[in-house]
Amino acid sequence: MMSKILWQALKVAPAMLGVSLLFANSSIAAETKSKIARETRNDNLLAQTVNNSQGDSTPILEQIQRYNQDAQNGQGQIVNVFQLTDVSPGDWAFEALRSLVERYGCIVGYPDRTFRGNRALTRWEFAAGLNACLNQIERLIASSEAVLREDIDRLRRLLEEFQAELAALGVRVDDLEGRVAFLEDHQFSTTTKLRGEVIASFNIAGGDSASGGTDNTTGVFQYRDNTLPGRPRVNSVARETEPEFVRGAVRSINNIDRILFGPGRPNVVSAAPDDVQDRAVLSQRTRLNLDTSFTGRDRLRTRLEAKNVTRFDIATGVDTARLGYDAGSSDASDNDIKLGKLWYRSPLPFVDGLTIHLGLQDVDFDDISNPMNPFFESSGTGALSRFGRFNPAIYRTGGSQSLGINWQTPLDWFSVDVAYLTEGAADPSSKDGIGNGDYTATIQLNFEPTENLELSVSYGRSFYNAPETEGRSYRDEDSIGAVVNLSGSTGTQDAKNPFAYYQIVNPGAVAAGAPAEYDIRETFAASADRVGLQASWRATERFNVGGWFGWVNAIAEGGGRPSDAFLGIDALNNALAVPLTPGERNAIRNELGANRRRGDTESIYNGAIHFAFLDLGIEGSVLGLITGVAPYTPDRRTLTGSDDVPIFVEGQYRIPIGTRFVITPGAYAVFNPNQNSDNDTVVVGSIRTTFKF
Repeated sequence: MMSKILWQALKVAPAMLGVSLLFANSSIAAETKSKIARETRNDNLLAQTVNNSQGDSTPILEQIQRYNQDAQNGQGQIVNVFQLTDVSPGDWAFEALRSLVERYGCIVGYPDRTFRGNRALTRWEFAAGLNACLNQIERLIASSEAVLREDIDRLRRLLEEFQAELAALGVRVDDLEGRVAFLEDHQFSTTTKLRGEVIASFNIAGGDSASGGTDNTTGVFQYRDNTLPGRPRVNSVARETEPEFVRGAVRSINNIDRILFGPGRPNVVSAAPDDVQDRAVLSQRTRLNLDTSFTGRDRLRTRLEAKNVTRFDIATGVDTARLGYDAGSSDASDNDIKLGKLWYRSPLPFVDGLTIHLGLQDVDFDDISNPMNPFFESSGTGALSRFGRFNPAIYRTGGSQSLGINWQTPLDWFSVDVAYLTEGAADPSSKDGIGNGDYTATIQLNFEPTENLELSVSYGRSFYNAPETEGRSYRDEDSIGAVVNLSGSTGTQDAKNPFAYYQIVNPGAVAAGAPAEYDIRETFAASADRVGLQASWRATERFNVGGWFGWVNAIAEGGGRPSDAFLGIDALNNALAVPLTPGERNAIRNELGANRRRGDTESIYNGAIHFAFLDLGIEGSVLGLITGVAPYTPDRRTLTGSDDVPIFVEGQYRIPIGTRFVITPGAYAVFNPNQNSDNDTVVVGSIRTTFKF
């Protein structure tokens, strides 16, 4: 089966790489130019190297215009040479510079009060400085102030040599003013910038059989069959989905299988498992971000989004197999344009170091606080997987609306982030709204003891309501306030919701050897304490290492005592040739989660370590490795029948093509998915191309 997947990947991957490199070739020629421009732009404002009149001279002209205005107004920034922080009396040209600054005031320096005397000077830059000094001397003469005769003679000689450049300055400034006027007349907005991102992604998932999870195409809770060794397989029994509940064919589960068909029971068998949907897919995600600022320091972000990226938990039955940029909802193919995110942040005007966040749509704690995974947190250019982006115990709590605060304390190395997040703030009905529905309150303490080391410790308190209607699946996308998801859909099914119970809906068929079918009949309300530790260390210029640990202490806030008749155990017993013993009945109840009580607890653990190797082979590239333990419950055995540790490994190589195009080939694997070593390893391969504009 894996060879079939490999063959499909080999057939499609060259086409994807070919398309990517086609775009790359058109960008490579501009890479050297853009690289030089980036290096120079970061170093200065005035000193942009322009070799001909057709070059991009806008930064130079802006500085020239500032020089002219300062000279005309007699308001140069520098009035004393000692105001220039990188000039000292021991410099060989100190006296000449002091004369220009203190006598004529025509050298204003850079905005950071530096002179940068050791860098190269172009003729255009010299002409700009000369023009500023000329204007200043003209002002002094007009005001009958003394000007040295030898300075005038020197200027006359310079005027003759730089006559062409000086004549062109006025033309260039006029051209700049015209271009600025045109942009002002035709600009999209004076306060809003448009930024876009498009992901085109080729993906494929592999595994011999579905490992168990939620099939969102039908709302089915699925697990692979773990047939006991030496037992033959029979054909599965088809069953139509009944309209009153979301249900479907679910494979026989390990422990119940042993209870029903172990020693002393008839040798009936269960059916073969489903195969993983291992076809290669090509999908996209498009985002348009409208970033608006009203004060220059605040930001209102409005995101429009359309996507059809496959959810691989559907294909594999494993939440950990999900991509970090998938469609999110159960309908992964609609490609409708939706409001993807809406939030506002602003520093408080009268409190230093305090920034407030207001999230109105799809805002979680990672939008407010630093996840400390700088090379893998982004969904567009970071980890390929959902789990690999950041600690799900802290940053995937299910919030959508939020209120948050960042406080940069007077200590530069210490800051605090606080947030309150909820899911149903817009719904005034019972068990929803602000303070009455699902919520998570989180605080994070951030430490930066050195420039290259970041540490944080986080604590959160969550509450999740139960569904109003018995029998409603907690996966129902329309069930606002009824979702209990403690792992952020990154781990095992039990880590997601350890307090659900199930009903056997085909007990007679199970007794005859057919695959069992289960309904999620109830999910109890739950609260949770969340603890997280995060770290990131830039060990060298080209190597970064970091990681996280997360622990969730889940607490059942409800409980019931469903009868054996309601659970289908009585009907199953009646159909068996050998009746169930009281111990077997209770064991099946435990497997179905029906013996839960208010106050019961479950611990959910996860952790990861990530490595980033920078500029490896290609400047700007990142070779990444992420490995860890996906969220799981070591003491929880309902339905999965095992407490094996689910291991996660991801490798990727991020290749920049120019400044706005990135190709990221890679793959990740989940070992012991759904904490069961009998389940096949799930592998997801991906070639993600990201365009930014």
